[in-house]
Amino acid sequence: MFNILTMDKHYFYIPELNEHNQETLLQGEEFCHLNRVLRLAGHDVVYLLNGKGFIFKGEIKHIKKEYAEIKILKNTFIKKVKKIILLQALIKKDAMELVIEKAQELGVYSLQPVVAERSVVRIKDKDRAEKRLSRWDKVAVKAMKQSGNPYLLEIESPLDFNVVLDKYKQKKEKFICKIGEKDVSKNIEGDVVILVGPEGDFTKEEYQLAEGSGFKSISFGTARLRSETAATVAIALFNYST
Repeated sequence: MFNILTMDKHYFYIPELNEHNQETLLQGEEFCHLNRVLRLAGHDVVYLLNGKGFIFKGEIKHIKKEYAEIKILKNTFIKKVKKIILLQALIKKDAMELVIEKAQELGVYSLQPVVAERSVVRIKDKDRAEKRLSRWDKVAVKAMKQSGNPYLLEIESPLDFNVVLDKYKQKKEKFICKIGEKDVSKNIEGDVVILVGPEGDFTKEEYQLAEGSGFKSISFGTARLRSETAATVAIALFNYST
């Protein structure tokens, strides 16, 4: 997907970086990783991501006590051909973080957490929601640097099932994962919205509401997949369809 990238490159995240910058500073956690973990030195080559499609090749000029000075050698912009929006029902912590990690690696544009009827996890107050979103963002940033994906996954605040249906009612290509339905076509172009259920699946009423809102039911076979598995399979299938 990102064929200019290789596994031996060191990636760092600087969200404010843009194509006009000729130099930049690496600070905070990113600098600690460069200095204390990777132990890079002057003249070493690094790669910087701003999460908006740009990959910057840089060279370390100086390493100071709390930051590194980076000279930008060149930048490359990777155009996003297709936007995949994942509507993921809230699931247990580790499983949800796995979904976020895989969504980031596979180039999903945005992830909308959904509070479904059978969602085991509930985020009831504002403080918990903000902490959870902060944690999810960190998971996405880590996966972005590991994979070299130049776009940072946009993670929205959790919304109730009915609110989500209304939010995406204008989208044309919308799909809901459901056991026993028809396999999805592999010839879909343009943006795609994928709705994946919680551990206990969507209720019959939720399926009816989704289908009434224009979601097409799709299946990946007769096996009952875990929610995080279904999400990963769906993303991969739509991402690489032509």
